[in-house]
Amino acid sequence: MSKGKTRAPSHIHSSLNGAIQRLLALYQRSDFTALEAGARQFIQRFPNHVFGHKALIAALLQLDKAEQALVVANAAVERIPGDAELHVNRAAACIRCGQAELALAAADEAIRLSPGNAGAHANKGLALKQLGAWNPALEAYRRAIELNPSDHDSLTNAGIALLELEMPQQAQACFQAGIALQPGDTEARNGLALAQEALKFLESARSELESLLAQKPDDAEARSRLVQILRQDCHFVDAERETQRFLT
Repeated sequence: MSKGKTRAPSHIHSSLNGAIQRLLALYQRSDFTALEAGARQFIQRFPNHVFGHKALIAALLQLDKAEQALVVANAAVERIPGDAELHVNRAAACIRCGQAELALAAADEAIRLSPGNAGAHANKGLALKQLGAWNPALEAYRRAIELNPSDHDSLTNAGIALLELEMPQQAQACFQAGIALQPGDTEARNGLALAQEALKFLESARSELESLLAQKPDDAEARSRLVQILRQDCHFVDAERETQRFLT
């Protein structure tokens, strides 16, 4: 006699969907403390549903609780090993904890499960960056960008790798593309100035840094870089003025 397929009662589906929507709303409001609490409750009710584990890892990372996030991620991939996104999240937690080798393994497992997962390739690049493997890191970032052209973080990280590999012209293009997607990205704008400086485009580098400092006057890295560029370009009075601003 055939047993046939069984389905969960409709009230369980309704309860599950409602719980997911509540967690999504908390994430969208950036209420990560409440998201952590809500995700823990979700996991108690639906321990085999991947959404609660993902939400809890995301909340813990946002709350700078990387070690807790890694513990949760390790347990989650033991319980639900076939979910690529969980391995992506585990890689992110490993990166935040400085465990580059484990991050690389997690990213590779995510890619094995889902070769087209842009986040997996991006995290592989970050793990390789921590290991000082700039060429393979660059290849991982490029794959992430190919899969998700709007990934401004991977564009910025590719630019950083290109600077390390002494390819400032290509780095400049990556930083410019990243800034076009997210103009307020200070890391990309500082990177662009570094690339322009390496290319001897000192006026462009100066203009970029002055524009950044007009918006974010407390950016110490940008002001220090501006002082160096002014000195290189023999603008010693301006350099002294910026030095005084830096010191005060």
